[in-house]
Amino acid sequence: MGNLRKGFMTAIVLVMMVVASMLLLVLYQGVANYRENALSTLSSIQNDADSVNILNVGVGFLKPKFLGILGSSLLYNDNVPTWFNDFKGKLNQDWQNYITTYVSTTKACKIYDWSSTNNQGDGLIKLESSALDLFNQITSYITLRVPYQVSLYAFQMPKLGSSTVFLISMVKRQYRTPNNQSKYVTTYTYCLVGPKLLNQYLYFTNIEKVSGQDPIYFKAGELIDGPMRSNDYIYINNTGGNPTFNGTVEFKGIKDKQENTVAESNYSTYATLNGNPKYRILSNTDASLLDFVSITNEYQNNLQSLIRPVSNLQTAPATATGIKFSSDITVSFNHGTDTNSYDLQIYQDANTRYTIKWKASGAPNATVIKETYTKQKGNKWVWQPDFQVDTLFNGVIYSTGNINIDGESTYLSKYYGNYTLYSEGNINISDRVIPYDTYTNYFTDQESQYSGTEISANKIAQIKDYVSANEKSSLNLVSKNNVVVSEPVIQSNWWGTDYFKLYNMKIFASIYAFNGSFKVEDYNDDDPSGQLFTFGSIMQNVRGPVGTFNSSTGQTQTGYYKTYVYDPRLTTAAYQPAGTPAKNSSARIQVLGIVKSNN
Repeated sequence: MGNLRKGFMTAIVLVMMVVASMLLLVLYQGVANYRENALSTLSSIQNDADSVNILNVGVGFLKPKFLGILGSSLLYNDNVPTWFNDFKGKLNQDWQNYITTYVSTTKACKIYDWSSTNNQGDGLIKLESSALDLFNQITSYITLRVPYQVSLYAFQMPKLGSSTVFLISMVKRQYRTPNNQSKYVTTYTYCLVGPKLLNQYLYFTNIEKVSGQDPIYFKAGELIDGPMRSNDYIYINNTGGNPTFNGTVEFKGIKDKQENTVAESNYSTYATLNGNPKYRILSNTDASLLDFVSITNEYQNNLQSLIRPVSNLQTAPATATGIKFSSDITVSFNHGTDTNSYDLQIYQDANTRYTIKWKASGAPNATVIKETYTKQKGNKWVWQPDFQVDTLFNGVIYSTGNINIDGESTYLSKYYGNYTLYSEGNINISDRVIPYDTYTNYFTDQESQYSGTEISANKIAQIKDYVSANEKSSLNLVSKNNVVVSEPVIQSNWWGTDYFKLYNMKIFASIYAFNGSFKVEDYNDDDPSGQLFTFGSIMQNVRGPVGTFNSSTGQTQTGYYKTYVYDPRLTTAAYQPAGTPAKNSSARIQVLGIVKSNN
C-alpha cells in the first residue's frame, strides 16, 4: 500500500512538472510574442515618420519643377519600381480604382533609390546640383536612421495634364525577433502634389477696402462654405444675425460696422466659425507672399504657349491648343438644349462666329466650324459655313478684349467639357452658368427664366456630393481686370429696353479677377435680386460689391446676398481645365495617405 502511494505521488509530481513546464512555455511564448509585437510596432512607427519625411524631401525636389500652368518639367521612363504592385495591393479598392484611372503605371521618374545591400543611391536628387541640399538631407537620414531601403518615385497623371504628380515614398526597415529571425516592415506614403493652384480657397481677396470708399460687409444669412483667405481685415455687420464660415478663415482680423477692430475673444459674436481650426491670423509677411501684379504677368505670359491665333485654325496642331482672339468676343454655351445644340459658340463680331463641338471620344478631339452671316437672295440673312475642321483643342479661349458670356438659351448657359476663358479686359456674365450634367440632375427649366430658384442648405449638400462623385465638366473664368455679373435684357418694348439682374443668379466656375474685382453691375439699383450662388472658387485683388443691405436690420435692399460654395474637386485637382491659374515654383500636397506591410 505504501509503495502504491509512493508511485502515485511520483506520477502526480510528474504531471505537475509537465503542467508547470507547459505554463512556463506558454508564458515564455507570450512574452516572446509581446516582445516581437513591440519590436514590430516600434519599427512601424519609426518607418511611418521616416516615410513621411522622405516624401517631404520629394515635394521639396518637385517644387522648382512646377512651372505654373505649364505643369512639371519631369522626365518619365520605363523604370517603374519593383515594389509598385505590392504598394497598390495594400490600398483600398477606391484608391486602386483611382490609380487605374488616372496614374500612368508604365512610366515613372526615379527621384531617389537606395538599398543597404549595395549601400549606394541614385536618381535625380543625386545628379542635379540644385538638389544638393536635399541629397545631403537624405544621406544624413540614412546614416542616422539606418533603414534597409529608401525609394522616392513620381508617376505621371496624363488625364490631369502635366500639372499633377503622384508621388510615392517607400521606406523599408529590418529588425530581428527575440529568436533572432530577420523581419521587415515597409511603409508607403503617397500623395498628389502639384503647383500651388490659386483656387485652393473658396474666397481669396487681397484688399478688402480701398481707401476713401465704404467697406463691403459680410452680413446675416450669408454663407461661405469652404476655406477662405483675405490678406486684409474683413468687415462684418452682425445686425440681425451672423454670417457663417464653414472652413478655416485666414485674415488679419475682423472689423465691425463702425470699422473698429474686434478682439479675438469676441469673434464668435460677429461670425459663426465652423472651420477646423476656426481661423488663422495672417502676418504682414504672410500677406506679401502672393504678389498679384507678378502673378498676373506670369500667368498671361505662360498662357501664350497653350494657345494659337484664330487665323491658324485650319492648320492641324501637333498638340491640343486653345484659340486666341484679338477682339472682344461673346461666348455662348448651349450643350444638350436641342438637336442643334453645341458645346461652345464664339461670336467674334456680329457677322462672324465659331462653333466648337467636342467629339464623343472626348477631349482633345473637337470640330470647329467657322460661319459668316451672309445676305442671300430675297434679302434673307443666314449663317453660311466658311470651313469645318477637325482639330485638337485644350479648352482655352483667349481674348485681348472683353469676353461676354451670353447664351442662345435665355438666361441660361449649360456647358460640357473643361474650359478656361481668359480676358485681357473684363469678363461679363449675363447668364446663369451651370455644367450640363449637374443641371440635368438638380435643376429645372425655371433656371431658364428670370426668377430662378434659391438653393437651400440641403440641396447644397446634395450638389456637392453629386459633383464630387460624377461631374466631369469645369470652368475657369480668368480676367486681367474684373469679372462682372452683368444685367441681361429682360424685355424690349417700343419705348425702350429693360435691364434687370437675374433673380437668384448661379455661377458654377472658378473666378479670378487679377487686377480687379468680382462684382455685380449696378449692385445698388433695383429691388433685391435674391441669392448669388457660386460653386467653385473666387480670387480677386480688390473686393467688389454685389449688393446693399439695411445696416439696422440686415435685410438685403438691392442686388444679392452671397452663398459661396467650394467645389470639392478642387482639393484633388480632378477635372482641372488646361490653363488653371497656378504659381510658378510652388508645390502643394493635395491628398496624403499611408499604407504598410510586414513580412
